[in-house]
Amino acid sequence: MLGYIAHGIANPMARFWLATSEQSWRHLPTPSDPPLVHAPGSDSDRVLLLGSGIAVGYGVMSHDLALGGYLARELSAITRRGASVDIVGRSDLSPASTRAILSGLDLSRFDALVLTLGGLESLTLMPQAQWRRQMRGLLEEVHSVAPASLAVFVVETGAPLLAGLPALVGRLVWRAMGRINAATAELCAEFDNTTFVAFAPVQGDVSTLTGRNTYQGWAELIAPAVARVLDEEVRTRHPDTVDEAQRQHALDALDVDSLPNDELEQIVANARDLFGAAGAAVTLIDHDLQRTKAAIGMSTSPIPRAVSICDLTIRRAGLLVVEDTMTDPRFANSPWSDGAHGRFYAGYPVESPDGQRIGALCVVDTAPRHFSDTDAALLRQLALRVQSALWGNRVSR
Repeated sequence: MLGYIAHGIANPMARFWLATSEQSWRHLPTPSDPPLVHAPGSDSDRVLLLGSGIAVGYGVMSHDLALGGYLARELSAITRRGASVDIVGRSDLSPASTRAILSGLDLSRFDALVLTLGGLESLTLMPQAQWRRQMRGLLEEVHSVAPASLAVFVVETGAPLLAGLPALVGRLVWRAMGRINAATAELCAEFDNTTFVAFAPVQGDVSTLTGRNTYQGWAELIAPAVARVLDEEVRTRHPDTVDEAQRQHALDALDVDSLPNDELEQIVANARDLFGAAGAAVTLIDHDLQRTKAAIGMSTSPIPRAVSICDLTIRRAGLLVVEDTMTDPRFANSPWSDGAHGRFYAGYPVESPDGQRIGALCVVDTAPRHFSDTDAALLRQLALRVQSALWGNRVSR
């Protein structure tokens, strides 16, 4: 009861302080550019950074210089892959309001969700029981709407700016934050594929955020735990072996024939134009056939799976590139060997919500060509869009 009384008193006082104090980070500028940053590299990891506090980007004018930008670069430096980070950062986000935001997000586009919450709740001395209820509701919501493959990270509520508070208030906030973090760590242990990320930054005040190295230091604390899980997911979630019965069951369950083709046709048109290729297609490996769901510049007729390059694509976890089918020994005795169907192929597997590779997004060309790391990252992003279109409202755990 005392905790709820303290919260009732602290809540309006904290909000008044945030609105009026010179030490309040709410008075600092925030990024005005689009909330998406990218660190170049092949097979990019897609990350959604969602939260309040450190996710907002107080003190800088660009997300590239805020936590999202540095997180992308730190992840890429560790994994040796590309990294794209979408940012949804708002000063007033709570676990309850974050649940509402989730309804408008397509979590199937991402490999990882990084949540940074709890700063305002610590400042207002929210009781641990109340925080636990709200966070449990949020995590249950995340796991009900996200694909099973999504890695969820909840960053420990840190205290980088407590030095700007009066000493007594700082001590009370610190204790409240400790109780919140203890509850969060326990909750993360209850949910599959959910990691509690330790975050213990050096304390400072609002002047701390005027230096560009601040966000880099914070990203360096968070990125290793995220990269470690993503590396493990790359190795284990998408093995090169294929369980054909499970794969076919996943394709059947999606009932893709009932879905409209408009969005997929737009994606393949974009793919052909972006790569300057002769054609592009979304294909499905269905029993002994390769079926085409959408195509431009390519035939839509079914072909035997035995002569399908896309069948080779779904047998591996990532990109398949054939720079010249006429010189590649894998196609010596196939219809591709004379170049009549095209001499260049690049394909990225398309997955069901449970990680089964059911088809591919591919581009073909009439002449041999090279496919760069940047090209590979772009094709993967388009393949994720295909997945989102195919999954529709069928994502379940």
